[in-house]
Amino acid sequence: MGTSIDAAATTAERRQVRGRTTIALEMARDGGWRATQDGVDVVGRGETAALAAADYCRRVEEADE
Repeated sequence: MGTSIDAAATTAERRQVRGRTTIALEMARDGGWRATQDGVDVVGRGETAALAAADYCRRVEEADE
């Protein structure tokens, strides 16, 4: 399944990057995952890296409210 270069360019033009960040994902000894970020006192946890990152994002959003 190919991707059209024109379609990819159009999609990229619609996005505006405001900033970037890195979420550190670490596998715990029990097999679960932790998501953290330097300078943020929030930890996300989950059975997979994706679930830990999602939990982290939810907790950051809740802390901002």
